[in-house]
Amino acid sequence: MLITTSRKPSPKTRQLCKTFTRIFSSDCINRGKMSLRDVFIQSSNRGYTHTLIIHEYKGNPQQVKFYGNKGEELIHLEINVKLPSARLQFNPESLTFKCDVKDLCFLKEFLPVKAHYQDPESNYMWIKDTQKDYLAIMDFMDKKGYSSGFRIYVKNWKEGDPVSANKKDGS
Repeated sequence: MLITTSRKPSPKTRQLCKTFTRIFSSDCINRGKMSLRDVFIQSSNRGYTHTLIIHEYKGNPQQVKFYGNKGEELIHLEINVKLPSARLQFNPESLTFKCDVKDLCFLKEFLPVKAHYQDPESNYMWIKDTQKDYLAIMDFMDKKGYSSGFRIYVKNWKEGDPVSANKKDGS
């Protein structure tokens, strides 16, 4: 999976991009003046089938969009983020997936995670239900079962709009 940001990202958005890169063992590119078409070409040239683009609002990451290798928007997540205070020590090869929110279990198809959570000695991404204002919380757990301090609060999600890939990107 190739990861990038919208144009002119804030430091917080760049930090989120780098954190995703470490956790998922993915490539991150600086977008600069690159068009979406160029981003998808880069992704395809590197052999990736998915591209993740982080969009922001007022300097904070607000949306994560997954695109297919032809530029079609697949999934759109509205989020809030709590970034870790220290650099994460994750082994991407042993990252597994645990999901308690049935509506979001499909994310496993888009994320480079191994399998469903089974081994208590592995890092895992846990999508848990919440009774608060959010649909779910994505918590990244270390191999001891403790939260790493990196959380993504999912406010809403929707399936992508295939037409949006053909629109001019002004972000």
